[in-house]
Amino acid sequence: MTLRRATWKAASWLPVWWVTNDVLVSVSPVEGTCMQPVLNPAPPRDHVLVNRLAPRLYQFRRGDIVTAQAPDGSGRKVVVKRLVALEGDSVRHRETGRVVRVPRGHCWLEGDSTRGSRDSGSDYGAVPLGLIEGRVMEVVWPLNRCGKLRAVQGSGWPQQGRVIVGGSGQV
Repeated sequence: MTLRRATWKAASWLPVWWVTNDVLVSVSPVEGTCMQPVLNPAPPRDHVLVNRLAPRLYQFRRGDIVTAQAPDGSGRKVVVKRLVALEGDSVRHRETGRVVRVPRGHCWLEGDSTRGSRDSGSDYGAVPLGLIEGRVMEVVWPLNRCGKLRAVQGSGWPQQGRVIVGGSGQV
């Protein structure tokens, strides 16, 4: 095979790779400790498989771990947080104890570990749904942690009495 033909063959796969990575699924590293113990319980850091189609189809629910653009205006920084509440829900603010209603088109994102987690409960407030980039499906690296994420119940979420779903009752 000539170099020209090999280059053409490799280049022809570029759109397939781009669509797969940008639209369907991607692998992302998880930085920091805000999602401990579910993610990054110990070094090395976890890499997760992210369903990038889920937000476009509105396929996420309370308790999912999602990736989102940081709503603090820090550019293209991506955060990994738990989706605690959706539009129309009310949340008891973790720090102030005030009940906050999540406005239309927004959600409430928090880290599982409250130590040093920059999230809706500490910095952002309600986050626009349009900033959600994907739903985390499973850990793909390191190999000894590969597999589906632990059930929500094992992570300490939901915190009883904090989330009122659509004003009708508690989760």
